[in-house]
This record gives sequence, structure tokens and C-alpha cells, in this order.
Amino acid sequence: MKKKLFTLLLSAMCVAGLAVTANADATLMEEREIPRATIAPTIDGEITGNEWEGALVIEINHDNTDEIYGDFFTTRCPDTTVRWMWDDAGLYVFAEVNDTTKPTIVHNPNTGHYNSGDGIQFCMYPNVEDIGETEGMLYFWSLVINTAGEAEVGEHFVYGRGGSYGNDVEAVIADCTKSDDKYTIEAFFPAD
Repeated sequence: MKKKLFTLLLSAMCVAGLAVTANADATLMEEREIPRATIAPTIDGEITGNEWEGALVIEINHDNTDEIYGDFFTTRCPDTTVRWMWDDAGLYVFAEVNDTTKPTIVHNPNTGHYNSGDGIQFCMYPNVEDIGETEGMLYFWSLVINTAGEAEVGEHFVYGRGGSYGNDVEAVIADCTKSDDKYTIEAFFPAD
């Protein structure tokens, strides 16, 4: 079975005040192998049957996450489970966040500002040897739930594009669920 290797910097994978948590360190920068999906999951904000079976599962909480600016993140980082898979069509991610904290800042639909409200952020380094300011060397994605209860995906920033950040990523398919004590965000990033 063909496998693909991604290097992920799981940065600020949690929540309520993303403006603060965007500065959080990762748990560790390390290579992890994302398994190839045997079946593509349905992007509906829920896990149905065995569609996420065999995925890379990463648990994130205040015990395994460091904060570089104070202790906001480490004292409030809710227990989070993130699943990853890929196939020739693209990358799949499913995050389940146990979060009882109501955000004081919310994300309004189609505003292009992805540091507000409930959601997750993650970085992707396509090649850890080339980390830097060159375009295509670092992708920082934000997946948020807007005030209408819909999932939106945007570029938090992409190195090398100057002031080009906060762009909507229309090609990504995403959905979510939300209750008083948890939310999920499921997304598909097309390979192109």
C-alpha cells in the first residue's frame, strides 16, 4: 500500500479564543505518517460507521501542549481528538473538541477573519528542510464555526504571499456539529 508522509506542526489545535491560541507552541514538531484512507469519509461533521477506521489519531490537551505566551492555552485547552487520512483526491481531517467554554468573540459568516470563535488551526510544512518565508513552505489553516453554525475554512496565513492572509479556501469541503459541551469539524482539502 502506497503511503504518504506529511510533517505536521499541530499548532493551536484548540479553541475558544483563537486570537490568543494562535501563538501557542505545538505539542512537538515531529513527523507522523498519515494513513491512506480505504474509503473516503463523508464530510458531514460526524463519524458514521468505520469511515475513519485506521486514521492517524492525535490527542491534544493541556498536559501535552505548551504555551509560549503565558498560561491561557495550557489552562484552557480542552481535550481534543484529531483524526487524519489521505487519498489521491486529498487530505481529510476530523476534530472533536470537548469544550464547555463559550467564546467571547465569534466568527461572522464570510468575513475572512479566522481568529474568532470556536475552531481549530493547524500548520503544514510540506518539507521540514525548507521551513522559512518562501511561499509554499508553511500553510496555516483555520477551521471555524461561524455564528450561523456552519464550518468555514480559511488561510490563517501562507508564508511568501506578503499581506495575503485570511483568504477563504472555497475548495475545502467542511461541515461541523456543535452542542453545549463539544463540537466537531470535519474537512476535506483537495490535493490541488
